[in-house]
Amino acid sequence: MKKYPDIARKTCELLEQLHEASSDAEIEILLTELHGIQYGSNAMSVFQFYLPLVAHLLYYKPACENEVLKYLIGPLFALGVSEADDFIAIIQSEAKNPDQLSDEGQRWAIHALPELRDAINREIEICEWELGEE
Repeated sequence: MKKYPDIARKTCELLEQLHEASSDAEIEILLTELHGIQYGSNAMSVFQFYLPLVAHLLYYKPACENEVLKYLIGPLFALGVSEADDFIAIIQSEAKNPDQLSDEGQRWAIHALPELRDAINREIEICEWELGEE
């Protein structure tokens, strides 16, 4: 996984310890840390910041999609992306960079992400609702 600024250090440490048997309590601590990050930048930088974190987490804990997909969908939506297939294509394109994602994150982007069209569409609807576009 790529090097992160200090604001994400604890999150990265928790992600490095993540595995299939991680407890619900461990996942809750990780999610709390992830939600607590206040990374401010332009939309593409925010997307690129969160992609490795979210992809690695969802590889091990796909049930967390409802809580963390927003970190990927929101920034891309802000850039004008509004179709699930476009989100998937962009994320998979970014996943091809071996310095961007962990091996687990790359596997998630290639194999599991295409199955999340409904969840992606739900996040798009939330973005549209928040903008009053619906």
